[in-house]
This record gives sequence, structure tokens and C-alpha cells, in this order.
Amino acid sequence: MQKFLMSHEVSTFECDRSNAMKFSAVLDLFQMAAGAHAETLGCGWDYCVKNNRAWMAIAYHIQVEKYPQMNEKITIRTWPSDKTRIKATRDFEVLNAAGEIIIRASSQWVMINTENKRLMNLLEHLQNLEKRDERAVNSDFNIDFDTAHIDLQKGFQVRFDDIDINQHTNNTVYPLWASESVPEDFRVQHVVGEIMINFKAETFYGDAIEVLTKFDADDLSVHSLKCQDKECARVSIKWKKNDSDAVLIRQRVEVC
Repeated sequence: MQKFLMSHEVSTFECDRSNAMKFSAVLDLFQMAAGAHAETLGCGWDYCVKNNRAWMAIAYHIQVEKYPQMNEKITIRTWPSDKTRIKATRDFEVLNAAGEIIIRASSQWVMINTENKRLMNLLEHLQNLEKRDERAVNSDFNIDFDTAHIDLQKGFQVRFDDIDINQHTNNTVYPLWASESVPEDFRVQHVVGEIMINFKAETFYGDAIEVLTKFDADDLSVHSLKCQDKECARVSIKWKKNDSDAVLIRQRVEVC
């Protein structure tokens, strides 16, 4: 199977205060590329609507070497890399104009019957779905979280605009809750370098979300996201220093 290619130019609304692409925008691009490729494979939106089915992401493992900058032209490559009875694995690469891979990712998905919410047997219902035996990130998608020690705790609420076409909170929102739970000063100085996300339960409009955060190291935070005492997601973030000019400018302004 050939890798599916999608070109993109980074827009201003996709960028943060440092003129770099937001992590949430990266996830949006992954969803867009996955959806477009699924359409060409015959298992995309049209197929799902006609057959009362839906794809749902259950895990991501993303490694960021460098974030694309505003107006930068990039290419997203994606392909199915594995398929079991219940889970499908899809991998991604983001390349800059020079052809260098700047972001790598692997993800896992399930397909559900939208009428009864049951998982579909992919080996039975998508027998002809091919895969490419290549992984962008070799991951088991496992995140350990020890509740014995919690460093931070913060609450959020699911907004109306957080709900997607599957009538639940879109998967791009969960890592935002996790990253928003750490202090602003830390966020200004750091960006997401590597992240794992496990989606465990659906949330819906108006739900109250509690994020429990602990730092396993100075640059590693682990987050348990709960709704009504039930864990709905788990996120692990390895942070790296933000060396952008925008951060340096802010520091100089604060000193002045």
C-alpha cells in the first residue's frame, strides 16, 4: 500500500503566540488526513453514514521534532499499519518543504455500530482493508498513572463547540485539558515534545471534567481525566523547552 499524501499550508489561526502550529491543529490535520484517506479506501464518512458506523480514535502516540511555522508548507503522510479484530492502527508523518520528517505519530481506532454502540469486527466487515507493514512510532500506547501522589488538580466543562459529528467530545479536546492543567509560566517555557493519549470513555455537552496531574520528572507530566469519578482519558506529556523568538520577546518585555 502506498502512503496517502496531503499538502497543507499553515494558517495564522492554526498558530500559537510563538507563530508555531498549535498541537491541537496537528491533531486536526491528522483527523483530516485520516478521513480523506479512509474515503479513498471505501471506509470513510460516506461508508459509515450508509452503514450506521463510526470511526473513533482510542489512542495516540506523537513525537514532535519541530513544529511547523506560520505560512510554512508541509506534507502529511498517512497509512494503515495494522488491523486486528477490534483495532485498526494508523500512522502519520509530517514533512517540511525540505522533505524532513518533523512529526511522527501512531494511532489506534475502533469502528462502532452507531445504533447499538457495539464494536465492529474489522476482520469481518473490512476484509479488503490493506495495511502497510511500517510504523512511524513503535508504541504499545500504555500509560501508567499512580494516584498516590497528585501535584495539581483543575476542572473544566465540556463546551457546546467541543462536540463533534459523533455527538460526543472530539478527541482533540482531551489533550488540551491535560496541557491546560499545568501553570502558565511552565507552558510559556515549554511545548509538547512527545505525547501519549488513551481515550477511555465518552463525554458529552455540559459534563464536568476533573484533571489530576502529577509530574514524574521536571519534563514529564501524567494526567488522569475524570468525569463523575470515571476515568475518561489518560495523557502523558514529555515537555521540551520552547526556544521560539516569541518567548524571548515576552521575557524581555516582562523585564522592562
